Amino acid sequence: MTRHHFTTLLHTIVASSCLALLLGCCGKPTQVKDAPVKAASAKVAPDPKAAPDPKAAAMAAPTQPSEAKPATCTSFDGCNLTCPDGATLEKDAAARSVACKRGDKLHGGEVVFHANGKKKLVSTWVDGKKQGPVATWYENGSKHLEGKKKDGMADGTWRSWHDNGQMASESVWKTDKRLSGQCWDRKGVACKETQCGKEGDCK
Repeated sequence: MTRHHFTTLLHTIVASSCLALLLGCCGKPTQVKDAPVKAASAKVAPDPKAAPDPKAAAMAAPTQPSEAKPATCTSFDGCNLTCPDGATLEKDAAARSVACKRGDKLHGGEVVFHANGKKKLVSTWVDGKKQGPVATWYENGSKHLEGKKKDGMADGTWRSWHDNGQMASESVWKTDKRLSGQCWDRKGVACKETQCGKEGDCK
């Protein structure tokens, strides 16, 4: 083998080695390109820890019986309660009351207004008996009384206020019987328990 042939063979071997090395290096970027695609695909899968879609939850939630929402009424003319199933809405212009009735019994929300248009009473009825929260207001708009009824009778904690905003009473009731409580006069002076009236005002 001549020196010229040996040199040519050596150059061929070196060139082949470099080509193999380059191809080996060029093979790595192909793997790197695949990684972002896989990561992007992983984002499509639902996350089990993600918060549920409120719209989907609302659609999946079972339908509940409609209940009266008296607190939404701000005026007699614009008061349109959503009555429970089987009850109809009735308005009495003379009494300035809006209530749900089923047959001849109140059943659902009830709202009564003062002559000046301000809210006077909000309550809920079940088959002719008051059930749940009850609240009343003075003509000046200040709160008068609040408590709960159970089967038409006072139950739990009741509170009342004088028309000047001063608290008048706080008492505990059970089946329409006053168990304990305290009352105050219009100036905030405490009265003796024996001097407290049914609505807490001092006798």
